[in-house]
Amino acid sequence: MNDVIGLIGVVAIGTFPPFSRLDQHRLMIFATVEEQEEVTEGSFEVSQRPSGLVTGVTIERVLLRGCGNAEVSDAVVGVGVECRHQVRQDGRMTRVLVLGGSWFLGRAVVDEAIARGWDVTTFRRGVSGDDAPSVTTVRGDRTNAADLRRLAGAGPWDVVIDTSGFVPREALAISRVLEPVVERYVFVSTVSVYEGWPTKPLTEDSSALDCPPDAGPDFGYDGDPGPSIYGFTKAGCERAVVEVFGSDRSVLLRPGVILGPREYVGRLPWWLRRVERGGRVLAPGHPRRSIQPIDVRDVAKFAVESGVGSVGVFNLTATGQDTMEDFLVACREVVGSDAQFEWITDEDWLVSQGVQQWTELPLWRSYAGAWAVDSSRARAAGLETRNIRATVNDTWSWLQSGDVVVGHERAAEQGIDPVKEREIIAAWNARIGH
Repeated sequence: MNDVIGLIGVVAIGTFPPFSRLDQHRLMIFATVEEQEEVTEGSFEVSQRPSGLVTGVTIERVLLRGCGNAEVSDAVVGVGVECRHQVRQDGRMTRVLVLGGSWFLGRAVVDEAIARGWDVTTFRRGVSGDDAPSVTTVRGDRTNAADLRRLAGAGPWDVVIDTSGFVPREALAISRVLEPVVERYVFVSTVSVYEGWPTKPLTEDSSALDCPPDAGPDFGYDGDPGPSIYGFTKAGCERAVVEVFGSDRSVLLRPGVILGPREYVGRLPWWLRRVERGGRVLAPGHPRRSIQPIDVRDVAKFAVESGVGSVGVFNLTATGQDTMEDFLVACREVVGSDAQFEWITDEDWLVSQGVQQWTELPLWRSYAGAWAVDSSRARAAGLETRNIRATVNDTWSWLQSGDVVVGHERAAEQGIDPVKEREIIAAWNARIGH
């Protein structure tokens, strides 16, 4: 947002980032006046109230402080003023609406926004999880039109961050209701929207699945290894957001596997509990295989920053420097067990034993694209990711804290039966002559 404004007489004309309904906007700037090199802090004052939520603000009056005797007025017609650096609203916190906000990623987004001093509103049913402190909560269901209208009445907001959109027609409806009172829509999608997931390496330019923006929850089909109804419908949600807000007001985030404190799917918690039991642990694939799970707090930070940063499509994954061995060793160290990892490197054989990838052995997937998602665009925009050890350690601390784990049906899918695990390990050792 490095806007440059030329002053002609008393009227400075320029388009600034959109602002909400306010009688007056005061913006902090840095200004230089011709023949005066020092940088001076000043302010712009909007002398005419914008009508409703606008796409830009025309500055009609300029007040400069500390510029010596050079005051911007009719007497200095023709003096050039150039304003650079980021323009921000003075005296008003950024207002963010989080759709969700009590579970895993939604709660991490809320915590991040609060830590930045933002004014946070959450929209949630209130049937699970709990409300974060210091937030305004609007109770309601995103499938209920009356609830959505009531939500819009609580606005306006600078940005909405949607962590709970799964059905395209619902995303379309909520986008239409919020568009007049929200400037930017940040939608948390998934790498599953790509046609090539998980079999091919991916970038943001890879082809996405085709799903209409008004589709229902069952659009598409589940293939093996892909695509999935989940991927199709997330792609439809993306289209719904962009159709209403436009590409210049939309941010689409496509994370891979998200791990960390408050995880409800149970992938990392399962591995921690399994390694805690000790003994011989079935370790799938090659120990040095690169993996890219991303910490929930890193996704949340980027999502919040996207509310005032770059627009566009961003993949969110870790660097790939960590390996499956790094992950399992970190689990063993943090729980302090005597677990011995039995690495089964013949993945075709492991599949032939009836082991379900991704669920019976969480994070194990043999396909070439599973851990080959490029996130360089997001890193150029500021994404930073912590190593797997930090995520493992903090998740274990959370599990030991006594915090309530939100129950979810997907958690029941995680993990291999202990008897089956022992039988497969024994068969593998017999096969390789151990």
